[in-house]
Amino acid sequence: MSKWLEKNYSVADHAMQSPVTKPNLNENPTPKRQLLPAITFQAACEAVKKYFKDKHAALKEEDLKKWQNLQHDAVLGNPSAVSFFLEEIESFIQRERIFLEVPKSYASLTEGLFQETFGLGIISAWWKHPKFNQSQSARIIGTNVYFDIPGEKALQPYGYDSLLDVETIIEKIRMKDEFANISKFKPKLEIDMADGTRVMIMIPPRVRQPVIVFRNYTLPRPTLEQLARNQTMSWDMVPITEAIARAMVNLAILGKVRSGKSTLLKALFALRYREGQVAVNIERTHAELRLIESHPDAQIIEMIAKTEEDYEEIFDQVLRSDYHFCVISELRSLEAEIYNVSSERGEGGSMTSYHTDRVKNMPGQIARLILQRYPSRKYEEELIRVAENLNIVFVMRELPGGAKRLDKICEIQLDSYSLEVSVHDIIRWDSKLNDYTYNNGLSERTKKKMIETAPEHAEIAFNALKRLAGEKPMIGDCVEVALSHVRK
Repeated sequence: MSKWLEKNYSVADHAMQSPVTKPNLNENPTPKRQLLPAITFQAACEAVKKYFKDKHAALKEEDLKKWQNLQHDAVLGNPSAVSFFLEEIESFIQRERIFLEVPKSYASLTEGLFQETFGLGIISAWWKHPKFNQSQSARIIGTNVYFDIPGEKALQPYGYDSLLDVETIIEKIRMKDEFANISKFKPKLEIDMADGTRVMIMIPPRVRQPVIVFRNYTLPRPTLEQLARNQTMSWDMVPITEAIARAMVNLAILGKVRSGKSTLLKALFALRYREGQVAVNIERTHAELRLIESHPDAQIIEMIAKTEEDYEEIFDQVLRSDYHFCVISELRSLEAEIYNVSSERGEGGSMTSYHTDRVKNMPGQIARLILQRYPSRKYEEELIRVAENLNIVFVMRELPGGAKRLDKICEIQLDSYSLEVSVHDIIRWDSKLNDYTYNNGLSERTKKKMIETAPEHAEIAFNALKRLAGEKPMIGDCVEVALSHVRK
C-alpha cells in the first residue's frame, strides 16, 4: 500500500523524506539576477520545505492547528492563504538570493516553489491558461496532465515525475475535509476547491493508476440570456423557459456528464427564487451548486449529506422545515424519495438533475431507485407517483467540441383513467432542419399551475408557444409512452 494511504501528509514529513543540504550561497557572492548554477529548482524546493519545516516546529501548540488549516487552505486555493505563502516564499528567495531557471509550467520562481511545496504542482498551470474560462476540465491520469482547451491538444508537454507525486497531491486535497476518506476500500472521492472547482479522485483498485479530474464551471452565475448568446438555446425559447422557471412546476434536468445540467439548473433557480422564500438545497458529500454564493441575500438552507445516516436525518429535517421548494443537485435513491415528498408536501417547484438523456425511461428508473431504498413498496404505485409529481423535463446534450445544447423540453403526463405514463415533447431540436421545432401541447394541469404561480409570464409563454408551433411545427411523433408498462 502506498504511504499516502497509511498516514496524513504534512509538509514537514515530506521534507524529512527527501533531505537536502541547503547550499551556502554566501561563499561565492553572485550579482543579483545572475543564475546560480550550483542550485537546481528541485534543490530550491527542498530548501523552501526545510524553511517551513523549521518554522512549523517552532510553533506553540495552540498555533499548530491554525498553521495546519492555513496549509490546507493554500492547497485548495484560498486567496488569503495563498497570498501568505507567496509572500513568505518571495521573502525567502530574496533573503537567500536564489535566482534560477523556472520550469516552463510556472510563470515565476515564487509560483513554482509555492506549487511544489504547498500547491498542486504543475496542474496549477490550468488555472493560469489564457483560455481557462473556456475550459471545462483538466485531468491527471497516472503522471500525465491533460487540459480540455477548445482547439488545443489535450496532453500537456509536462507531467509529474512519479506516481508518488500524484499520490501526494491526492492526500493534500483529501485533507481539506475531515470527513473525506479515500482508500482501497473506498477508492473514489469528490471534493470542492476554494474557487468552486469540483474535484473527482479515483485510485486503485477502481482504476489501474490514480486519476484526478478537475471540473470548471465556465458560467458561475448563468442566465437564460447567456445561454441564448452561447447558442445553448434559441432566443425564441427564452420566454417559454423563463415562464416554466418562474412557475412552481416540478422539473428535472436530464443529460450525461458534462452536458450542462448544473449550469441550466442555476439559471432556472435564479428565476424561480423570490424574495422572502426559503429554499432547501440538498447535496451529497460536497456542495456542488453553491447557490448561496450566487445569491448571498437569499434564504437558502444548504444541506450536505456525508453518510447514509445523514440522509435519514436530512429527510426528517426537510419535512419539518418551513421551506417553499427543494433543489436536489443529483437524483439517486434516497434523493428520489425526498424529491417526491417535497413535491407532495411543499408548494411544488422541486428541482433536480438526473444522469440520463432518455426521458421516456426516467419515470420507471426513478421508481426503481425508490424501491432500492424501500423494497416493500410496489413498482406500479411508485411509477404513478413519479408521474404525478414530475411536470417538466429539460434534456441537455454536449456537442463535439464541448458546446452545450438544450435538446428538448418535455412534459410528463399521467392518464388518470388508464394510468398510462407518457412523455410529450414541447420543444425539440431537429437535426435535419438545424432548428428547433414546437408543439403547442402543454396539458391543462401544467397550464393551470403556471397561471396560478406566474400568470404574466405564463400568458407570454402560451402565446409564444402557439405562434412558434404554427411557424415551426414539430415533425413526426411528439409523444412516447414510458418504457415501463403500468398494469391496468
